[in-house]
Formats: sequence, structure tokens, C-alpha cells
Amino acid sequence: MQHKLNEYNHAEEPARSLLERLGWSYASREALAAERGTGAGGAGLMV
Repeated sequence: MQHKLNEYNHAEEPARSLLERLGWSYASREALAAERGTGAGGAGLMV
């Protein structure tokens, strides 16, 4: 499963970079999972 997560992280990098250049802040899966109290979480972008 770790290999798949690395593929997802690599695949989302171009979109994440673009949105950050447009002024959005990125919250990692780990940060969201910790905040929500869940194990898996999901990546998200915040204004």
C-alpha cells in the first residue's frame, strides 16, 4: 500500500503546486487525518 501512496503523492504534485502558486494553502493527508481524528484522511487545499 505504501507504494500506491507514493504514486498518489507524486501524481498530485503538479496540481498542488499550481494551486499553491494561485494562493491556496495545502494541508497534507497526515495533517487532515490528525485534525479529524481519522487514520486515513485525505489531502485538501484551503484558502
